[in-house]
Amino acid sequence: MAKKEKEKTDESEEEEGGKGGGGGSKVQILISVGLVLVGALIYRFLLAPPAPTMQPTTPQTIIVTTTMPVEGEVVALPELVLNLADDDPTRYLRVNLALVLAEGIDPVLFESKLAIASDIAIGYFSDKTYAELREPGAKEMVKEELGELVRAAYEAEDPQPVVRVLLTSFLMQ
Repeated sequence: MAKKEKEKTDESEEEEGGKGGGGGSKVQILISVGLVLVGALIYRFLLAPPAPTMQPTTPQTIIVTTTMPVEGEVVALPELVLNLADDDPTRYLRVNLALVLAEGIDPVLFESKLAIASDIAIGYFSDKTYAELREPGAKEMVKEELGELVRAAYEAEDPQPVVRVLLTSFLMQ
């Protein structure tokens, strides 16, 4: 009987040892896996370089710079007295214009070319009515439009001699 109890004790020890040894190795594996996961998390959140973030795409702004010539001398055109394009023949415009030349353009040499700008101004103002020229902002519009027409007339010259057009007097009746 002692033999049977001894065999039972040996079997139970083997089972416990097998379970205990197997259980101990399972615990060691779980601890190892847990440590690896903790290490990976520490690396991921504390030590790893930050992942590149996607920036929302914004339209690219392209800046185009146009180099305006530096302003130089101012040359006055002769006074112009013109009938406006109204049905009323008594409506007229008396206007004095000046051209701002680019730096380095000799105003004395340019005087022979002033007739071109005067001709453009006569054609431009003759097509305008009294009402058009009285509107708010009309004078600024006139300077811009007339400036473009005058610069286009001297387009073939290099450098562009005219920077802008000035209104030195403007009288409508």
